[in-house]
This record gives sequence, C-alpha cells and structure tokens, in this order.
Amino acid sequence: MRHGVTLHPKAARYNTPMATNPAPTSTRPRPLRRGVRTAALALVLGLLTSLAVAATVAFSADPPSTPPNIMRSFMAHGQPWSISESSHFGARRALWSQLTFDSLYTPQDLKKRFPDGPPDDAALVLNTLREMYDPLILSRPGGRSLHSPASWGQFAPGAAAPQPGLRGSDYGFGWPFTCLWYQVLGNDQGMTVVGAQLRGGLLISGQPATVGDAHCRIIPLRPAWPGLLGNTFIFAAAWLLVLLAVPMLVRAKRRRRGLCPACAYDLRGTPAGSPCPECGSVSAVRWDSV
Repeated sequence: MRHGVTLHPKAARYNTPMATNPAPTSTRPRPLRRGVRTAALALVLGLLTSLAVAATVAFSADPPSTPPNIMRSFMAHGQPWSISESSHFGARRALWSQLTFDSLYTPQDLKKRFPDGPPDDAALVLNTLREMYDPLILSRPGGRSLHSPASWGQFAPGAAAPQPGLRGSDYGFGWPFTCLWYQVLGNDQGMTVVGAQLRGGLLISGQPATVGDAHCRIIPLRPAWPGLLGNTFIFAAAWLLVLLAVPMLVRAKRRRRGLCPACAYDLRGTPAGSPCPECGSVSAVRWDSV
C-alpha cells in the first residue's frame, strides 16, 4: 500500500496502481447479430410448424373421399393425362391416370362409338374428356376445369414419368398450402384399378386404397417444395411477431418498474443516461427522483 492506494500484485512491480472495480462492459449481442438470430429461429419454428400441421391433419382425419371438384387434363411426357381432385381442410386427393378411350368408355360403349377401333389421337382424347366431364365438374361448388398439372405430386415440375400401366392417387397435406404428400399406386386395367402400393408415406393403421374410400392413417414423408417454402415463410412471419413482441413487452414492463430493460437491474439510484452498473447498457428512461 502506498499513500492509501492498494496495488495489484502484478502492477506493484511497475509501481502502477490498478482499478479494483473496472467499468462494466456490455455483453449483449449486437443488434444486427441479434436480429439475424431471431430471424433464423423464426424460420426454424416456421418449418417445424408447417410439418407439424401437415402431419397432424394426415393423422387426425381420413383422406378426402368426396366427389372431385377440380378436373385437370393436360399433356405430359408425350401422353394425355387427367387428374381429379377432392379436398377438405388441409388435405387434398388427386386421382390421376393416363387418358385413353378405354378409360373413358365401357367396352360396349367403346365398340358402338368406334366400330373399327378407337383412333390414336391424344388431342381427341383430351377433347372427349373435357366434353364429358367439364359440365359435371363446373356444376359442383368451387368446381374448376384446368389444363395444367398441380405444383405438387406425380406431375410436379421435374418429376419423372409414371411407370406404364399404373394409375395412382396423390394425397397432399398442409395449410394453407400442400407441403407433404404420399401416393398409392395400382395397376390400371381400363375402368378398374388392381392393387395398392404405398409410396412416400408411413402406414400407421388401416389399408391404403387407390380408388374409393380409404380409411387409414398414413404420415406423408415427401416434401412438396413450393407449398413447404410458402408455409414456412408464413408461419415464420407469425413466429417473428411473437419473438419480437415478447421481449418488447418485457422491456416495457421493466421500464415501468424502474429496472434496466436489458437485465432487470434496479436503476432507480442510477443517474439518467448512465450505463447500467450490471450489464453496461444505457437506460433510455429518465428518472425524476433518485
């Protein structure tokens, strides 16, 4: 000790006093870094919420079995195809098949219409389907007739062509967009379908079916990327509001009580504008009484 000043052991050799209580330094993350972390957390929560909603809908209800109200007819992989879609909240079913005159007419009607055999004309098959089914589809609530495949399922952009002789049903789940799906395939035999092969799903109970009612519980495992990205951003925006609102409410409550908004240290004895003695942040509150 020299002249009433306590020297740190390492500073004594240089005869230099050291402060025993250095000024606090802030350990809080920078605003930009904190914002990036919050946005990343919101995206992760948005993705998990999207998957959870789709899995919950798939597990809690049977796949849609109502009459289709959307008909799609289009050319893909050099062949004409049709898709009949049914839906209820968070779930869609799309029954697809390759279009031929055998699939449009019974053997008796086919023989009457084409005694010499049906022509091999894809455009004629498409027009025949639309003439036969468009009025029926458009008469149903929300009925639509479209000439393009959906953005998910067997005919999504970049998907490979189905194997010859197969017909299938694609089951999609998610809200507000379809983000997970599976399919059930069967052998196409004209007006009937034989067999049921589950692909892209985890069977929990029941028996999947290609055509008709399917009383089963299947968890979809295939992502529908456009819908998954859309749902993720929508739920992430909602989570971001929550993640931003909760800290704001906490800080506002602390200010009203005279505490540091960052660490809840009591600032009622600290001059206005001075750093928080606990965490080093500057309080934005001016206290009239100390």
